[in-house]
Amino acid sequence: RVATQILRSADAPLQPSQRQAFIALLMRSARLAMAAAAAATALSYLQHAQRLLDESGSAPAKLARELALLIAQGLILNADYSMADSHVGALLEHTEAPLQRAELYRLKCEIRSLCGDYAGAVATATAGLAELGVTLPQQAHLEHAERAWETLQQTLGGRSPEVFAELPDIDNPDVQAVIELLSAIVIPGSIIVRSEE
Repeated sequence: RVATQILRSADAPLQPSQRQAFIALLMRSARLAMAAAAAATALSYLQHAQRLLDESGSAPAKLARELALLIAQGLILNADYSMADSHVGALLEHTEAPLQRAELYRLKCEIRSLCGDYAGAVATATAGLAELGVTLPQQAHLEHAERAWETLQQTLGGRSPEVFAELPDIDNPDVQAVIELLSAIVIPGSIIVRSEE
């Protein structure tokens, strides 16, 4: 309800502290709306937050990025994949930090998957991984997968896969970014393999 009142007072003059508070509240409300699958409502809040941010003249980079990512997530939830892809693509053009770029590649991979472009999803994630220094073969063969599986089994040394649940949380953001991109291609990669069999 508070967010709705903010929308109604769109043209009211705001002090910088009020503007920041309104933006934060709109972003919080958008997250709650997305959690309730109310994508259109979330996007309405986020668009108003973006307008307030633009009017402020100078916004903290962290806040601007957080808002931009929320907008991308809202567009995806609203099934506006073309707009989401354009939005994420524009963010990629202006983002240099490797970990931030990896997050955007993960979103683009998700968009491609939701569009049914599974090969495109894998190619997108592969490009993101390459920027992080991880190279995946473009044409992996079954023998390659079998060798990787055998290596994993040897490394486990007879232990069950449950040992992974006992591992400590990852505290290296580079490794976390790689794992997230790898996990993003599990489903589209499986579909591509099945269709080529």
